[in-house]
Amino acid sequence: MSLKSADALAILTAAFAAADDMGVSITVVVVDAGARELVSARMDGAGWFTPGIARSKAMTAATMGSDSGDLADLIERHPE
Repeated sequence: MSLKSADALAILTAAFAAADDMGVSITVVVVDAGARELVSARMDGAGWFTPGIARSKAMTAATMGSDSGDLADLIERHPE
């Protein structure tokens, strides 16, 4: 099943709500399985540079077929 734009908006909304509950400002980029961007938004107070980071992180996770947290562990284990 491919990700629909309505699903991407729901993911973005849920992420913003979770960040708000934690008292942080984030940027969210949602991509499909092919790493194509579906939706992105930056919360008030999130750094101006965060969209590029979020986009790269989302596209890398989709391309690698892994959660972005798993990628951080992989980089730590294999820094080369």
